Amino acid sequence: MIFDSHFHLSALAPDWLPNQALAGGLAVTTQPTDWSLCLHRLSHLSDAWRLALGVHPWFADVVVDWSAFESLLGQDHRIVIGEVGLDGSHGHPSEFDQLAVFQRQLHYAYEYGRLLSLHCVNDKEHCYRLIRSMCGLKGGFVHAFSGSLVQAQRWQALGFHLGIGPRLLTQLSDKRIQLLRSLDVSMIHLESDAPLLRSGYQLASPNDLLPYLTVLASVLDVSPESLSQQLYVNWCHLWSLNDE
Repeated sequence: MIFDSHFHLSALAPDWLPNQALAGGLAVTTQPTDWSLCLHRLSHLSDAWRLALGVHPWFADVVVDWSAFESLLGQDHRIVIGEVGLDGSHGHPSEFDQLAVFQRQLHYAYEYGRLLSLHCVNDKEHCYRLIRSMCGLKGGFVHAFSGSLVQAQRWQALGFHLGIGPRLLTQLSDKRIQLLRSLDVSMIHLESDAPLLRSGYQLASPNDLLPYLTVLASVLDVSPESLSQQLYVNWCHLWSLNDE
């Protein structure tokens, strides 16, 4: 029984369906063209499959109908906000545009009491400082966490669970193993970020996530069954904070 805490449903084949190992997951969106499409596709799956509405920092310069965003958000209390955040990598929209879009979505997370799915890349911890400065946010997921133990503990102290996926579990070093063993296991989740077809990462869909459960269980020196149960408890606890 696996829950995928971060995948891109709009980029999967139109006929994609979860396999028997997948019990649920969070389909994140990155721009307005994803929103209604993913909402429609998820309507054919069980209630364990959830939607995150968001404008990704890579698309911070796209024209957004925020009234449509707010309308969709208000239709279902289970919908969260993501994939949102800041990305300091070269070639993306300006810092000014990213910050304006991110702050607006943080406001919606506060106003509607929703979880967040965060994208924080090369941002010099600006995401963390912004969220730390706000009171009343419910928490959520830090997507594709690959930082230090100190950074992990800071996020977890703010109520954010860490998405553990291929970037951290591929080519494990002693440093990565020590990090994983030092984390608060009650605040971690598996994620595929699928479809993720890059050098070293080959996950065509969330159905490819099972081997990573086995890898993480081996690192933590527990059985896959025991880890699966812990991750299920983590999943249920986090969603209980989303006004559910």
